[in-house]
Parts: sequence; structure tokens; C-alpha cells
Amino acid sequence: MGGEESHFMELTLLDGIVSLSCLALSYVLYASPRTSSPHNVWAFPPAYILRSTTSHARFLPAHSRHAFTYPILSLLLPLSALESGRLSLLNGLLFSFGGIYGRILGMRSAGYLYDDNGREPSIRKKLVNALRDFGLEHAGEQMDDAWILTMPSYCGLEGINPLTVYFCYRKDYPKLWIVVLEVSVFHVLINLRGSPHNPRTPDPQYLR
Repeated sequence: MGGEESHFMELTLLDGIVSLSCLALSYVLYASPRTSSPHNVWAFPPAYILRSTTSHARFLPAHSRHAFTYPILSLLLPLSALESGRLSLLNGLLFSFGGIYGRILGMRSAGYLYDDNGREPSIRKKLVNALRDFGLEHAGEQMDDAWILTMPSYCGLEGINPLTVYFCYRKDYPKLWIVVLEVSVFHVLINLRGSPHNPRTPDPQYLR
């Protein structure tokens, strides 16, 4: 009984931290100007907070059958603004990129796309390397920017993202170019949305 009460208190405390973080982040994003201005040093690039649910079900083997659904909070952010520090909030205390400690919400490159023990600090560079592994040798020169849909860490607690999505855009092609799906940890699916000459015909998908 004591273990159940302790677990309940931990969940309640974590829920409270997440709720307060979301409220603070929502207020800062709402209060911050969204367009650049020479008279406003607090101009803020576009960024989004998304609320959704994730579901899982296992049917086999029969003795391990189970299912669950739970809510998740995700951030949809442009990598260029994220890694340049333009999305940092309250001097990085509320949210910032580059680490998970010493801030309420945090993100870092470790844990994304492939395991390199944190040697590469840039998610964008790791994304380019992943695209090159799939045969897109000039991805670094071709990609304009990419948006990442993912879950941040909360007060240094970093869980497993059930799904991270990268929406990649090409410099000479204004429409969506490539979608990269990272399922759980280090399982990557790349979908080429089509070439500029034939955007209606997607190229084959590749799974690693």
C-alpha cells in the first residue's frame, strides 16, 4: 500500500510540474511578439505547443495482451531557431536547447536519430547525416530548414519519445520535401515526398 501511495505522489508531483511548465510556456509564447521588428528585441520566431494522445495495444502472445492510452504534450519547432537559441525562454530557465538540467523544459541532441554518446550537439547535423545514410548525399546543401515534433524533458527527467517527426524543406522547393519518422529510439523511417518536377509521386520509403 505504501508503494502505491508513493507512486501516486510521484505522478501527482510530475503532473503538477508539467502543468505549471505548460502554463508558463503558453503565457510566454502568447505574450511574445511573433514577427521581427527593429524596435523589439524580444521578437519571437514561430513555435507551437501541441496536445495529443498516444495509444498502444499488444495482442500476442495472449498472456501479455494489454493496451493503454495516455495524453502527451509535444513541441513543434524549427531546428534553425531552436539551435540558435532564439526559442530560449526566460534566459533559458523555462526552456532552452543544449541540455536538460538547470531548466524546466529542455532539449538536447543526445537521444535523437542515432547514438553517438552526445558527440554531435546539433540535431540538424545528425538529421543530415541520417539522410546521407539513406542515399541523399547532398542533403546538407539542399535542406533549407526542418521542423521537429517531439517531447521535451521536464526538470531533467527525459523519457522515451514514442514518436519524433522531422518535416524537412528544400531550398529550391517551397513545399514539404521529406518526412522523417523516428519511432521510439533510433528507428528511422524516411518518406521522400517527391521531386520538384513530380511532387505528386512520392519516392519509395526506407526503413532502418
